[in-house]
Amino acid sequence: MAAEKILDLIVRPSKFFSDLSDSDSLLKGLAVFAVAVLISAVSFLYFYANKVKTVLVLGPFSNIELPLLPPDYVTMFSLNRLFLTVLFLLGISRVAAKFMRVRYDVNIKRATNATLYTFLTLAIITAASIPLLLAYPVQTYGIVGVSVEDVYIENASLTGVGENGSVVSIVDKPIRAQRLEVIYLDKDGNPIDWRSINPTDALEIINSSKPIMVLYDAATVGDVKLPKRIVAESENITSLRKIVYGRLSEVQQVILGGSLLSKSAAPIVVAIVILTAFSRIWLVAINILAFKVMYGSSTRATLALGIFMYVVFTLFGLPPIPGAG
Repeated sequence: MAAEKILDLIVRPSKFFSDLSDSDSLLKGLAVFAVAVLISAVSFLYFYANKVKTVLVLGPFSNIELPLLPPDYVTMFSLNRLFLTVLFLLGISRVAAKFMRVRYDVNIKRATNATLYTFLTLAIITAASIPLLLAYPVQTYGIVGVSVEDVYIENASLTGVGENGSVVSIVDKPIRAQRLEVIYLDKDGNPIDWRSINPTDALEIINSSKPIMVLYDAATVGDVKLPKRIVAESENITSLRKIVYGRLSEVQQVILGGSLLSKSAAPIVVAIVILTAFSRIWLVAINILAFKVMYGSSTRATLALGIFMYVVFTLFGLPPIPGAG
């Protein structure tokens, strides 16, 4: 793609899209999108490999083996959202053209090419965010709660309380349970809602309290049934040799420490938030401009389409930007 055309797309997008013809090669649009994917892949891989750390803070239950996702897996998930963004932009434009009063008919090849070209904006934004990612503080996520199903504990020694207040004592026996939960409780005995806890308070809670284990529909060897619900506090658990489960149903995590709240980190975080918002606005703006130029839609209808695109982007976190969460 010539430098002049790139300049037109950035500085004079109306001219660029009006000059874009049905005969223009789709490969050029794909090349622009490929550059955006490449820059995003490198940025995401660096971010998840170097700036995100996950630790178990489940006390004596930290021997639960959780399938923590490797950086390359999370990166591929983020890139899938990038492809989803393309499909959404192209799809909503085609659908809108069917229901709006537009003056021109645009074939699928030209529409696809235009959508792919608009991802030059995302490539620019992501490239601009790289220096910020390099200076970004490491985020340590603590897993503070977990729920697993179809549980087998190889060897357990514990004292717990049943739902009727009865004391349950198990010594060196394997246990099967339908579900096992590990949670932290607040001072009133209620499960902590970690979504409302800031990183600094989270560390204080973890350092000053211990999680509890709740077993549902448990039985020991020989199918000796236990109370339907057993609650065991950390200090009353002597041994949990190995915990095997069939399905992970829930994981609760929280950012540990105040790294993102420090004075040195705050400008970086704010800058990435601003870049994320700007990337959405720019990508939406250039797509609705392309729509207006190529389809000949009215200004009111075009603005309505742009608002809808932006709302969807905000709700679903599209397009994905490294460090934006």
